[in-house]
Parts: sequence; C-alpha cells; structure tokens
Amino acid sequence: MEEREGYVEHIRFHSPETGFTVLSISGEKPGEELTCVGSFPFLEEGEYIRVRGQMTQHNMYGRQMQVESYEITVPTSADSMERYLGSGAIKGIGMPTAMKIVDRFGVDTFRIIEREPERLAEIRGISMRIAQSVHEQFMEKQNMRRVVMYLLQIGINLNQGLKIYKRYGEATEEIVGSNPYRLAEDIPGFGFRMSDEIARRIGGLEYSDQRFRACLLHVMRLGSQAGHAYLPKESLITHAREFIPEMDDDSFDRALMSLIMENKLRTVTVCDEDTVEQEHVYLSVYYHTEQAIARMLCDLDEGGRRNVAGIERYVDNAERKEDIELDEIQRNAVKEAVEHGVFVLTGGPGTGKETAADTV
Repeated sequence: MEEREGYVEHIRFHSPETGFTVLSISGEKPGEELTCVGSFPFLEEGEYIRVRGQMTQHNMYGRQMQVESYEITVPTSADSMERYLGSGAIKGIGMPTAMKIVDRFGVDTFRIIEREPERLAEIRGISMRIAQSVHEQFMEKQNMRRVVMYLLQIGINLNQGLKIYKRYGEATEEIVGSNPYRLAEDIPGFGFRMSDEIARRIGGLEYSDQRFRACLLHVMRLGSQAGHAYLPKESLITHAREFIPEMDDDSFDRALMSLIMENKLRTVTVCDEDTVEQEHVYLSVYYHTEQAIARMLCDLDEGGRRNVAGIERYVDNAERKEDIELDEIQRNAVKEAVEHGVFVLTGGPGTGKETAADTV
C-alpha cells in the first residue's frame, strides 16, 4: 500500500452513477502528475487529496495508482483556496474572480463564504445575488459530501446515497441513524432486508418498534404483490416471524396498532360461514380502493336497474330469433342481466355462458 497527496489537476472521467473516476493529481516534482483510478463520489478539480492504494503499470496508460481509499484535505492556504475556487467547482466563479476573492480575504476566504457571504459583494463584479449563490453552492457541496461519505461508511452505495440525500437533505444522518427502516418506505429500490442490514451495521435496533413496524409493512407489500388485497391477522404474524423469529405477540400488537393509528394499515373484522370472527389486515391504500370499487359498483347497479315488463316474453322472442333453447339457469341469468346495471356471469367451460350472453 502506497500513499500520495496532491492537488486534483484533471478529472478525465467520472461516472455519476458509480463514482468511478480517472483523475490526475500533482506529483512531487513541478509538472509531474500521477494518474489515479478508483471510486471518488465527490471531488472537484483544485481540491487537495491524500490517496492510498497499489501502484500498477497499465499497458496503454502507463504508471497509475489503483486507489483503495482517499481523504480530502480542506484547503488552508490561500493558494489552495484559489485553485479550488478557480477550478469551476462553484458556478459563476472563474479563476480571475477567485484570485480577487482570495486576494481580498486570504486564508479567511472559506470562512467568509460560509459565515459572511454578503462580504463577497465588496469585490467588484460580485453582486449580492452572486454572493448568495456562491454561499449556497459551497454549503450544498460540503453538506452533500459529508452526508454521502457517512452513508458509504454504513454500506450504502453512491447511487443509493444520492437518492437518500435528495429525499432527506441535511436531515439524512439524523433520519437514517435513528430509523433506517424509513428508507424502505420513502426511497425506491430499498426494501426491508436492505434496511435491516443497514440497521444491523448501525446497531441497537434489533428489538426496536421501528424494526417490527417495517417488517409488518414488508409482509403486507409482499402479499399485495402476490395478488392479495388483505391478509388474515394470523397469516400476517406467521409470515412476519419468518423475518423476525423473536417477534412476540406484544411486539406484534404494538407495531400493528401503531401502523393503524398512522393510517398505514386498516383492520376489518368479518365472520366466516361458521360465524367465526376473523380479523383481516389491509394496507390502507388497498382498503380505500376496495371500498371505492364497491361503492362504484353499487352506484352502477342502482343506476342501471330496470323493471322490465314482459321479461318472459323478451326471453321467448330472443330464443326464437337466435334459434336456441335456454335452460332454466340460463333464462334466469338473462333476466338478471336485463334487470340490473351490473351483472357477473360465471361458470365452467361448456356451461352456456356465451349463449346466455348472446341472448342479452
């Protein structure tokens, strides 16, 4: 393992999705550059970094370092601050303007940008609007870099980290650190298993209510993906214990009640054919969807009801016209279809459904 440090002179390639980057840093001698290859999630030309890795000899590109880890050194000298600001890292600030800023504020430049950005407007060519923009960009880069580096440390890759930061912003560390199971609810691509693994790395959440709640929601979503609008309560707890065997009845009931109070789940008590009560658990979205469909079907049925006089004569005429003879079940089906706004005709193959439908 070797270590080098220097200014980022050129970023030759960077993938926003993976963070894979090919860059060159200034070498130990003037004009000397070292090519570095590795994952650099957030890096700008002009920054000063320390890299660690293995030196290799590429057939086409020559000597380069395969970087395994790196750290960014916050610029402390006026020269390094000037190089960073003039690199294009901050939109609206080129090298001439960077030189003016650093010439005016010296080693206090970054402190001024962070805490007293209005003072940038003291420099000719920088308006108050530009000064505020410089401050916002500077702070955004600092915050994003800090947050995503934290996420990388707990096993979240760059692409996922950017999604999380976009959703939570500066509150990312607090939210993920206290309840990583929110990721499964809020961020596309995250599920219970992934959130549970992150929680394991953070530690201290093995018996938390957040974990039990997330598990119940996970099982309910799996059920909906399998085509179920609801799950019997006993089925829900059985499947939940496949993910968390140590979930006891009290933990389950507490998590279920919490989700009901937040209107994420709904329960409905029904009686089976033997009048035995069963409790069905719905994701709220499917409960409300089912209720809406039922209401619309009732409205369609009521709105389409007709008192058809001479229904028997109507069926007789239909038989003669189609040259068919309906059995009693088919005749009743035709009557029901004519008299109602909504009618469902079911039956196995060859039972006469199509004939009855043609008659209507």
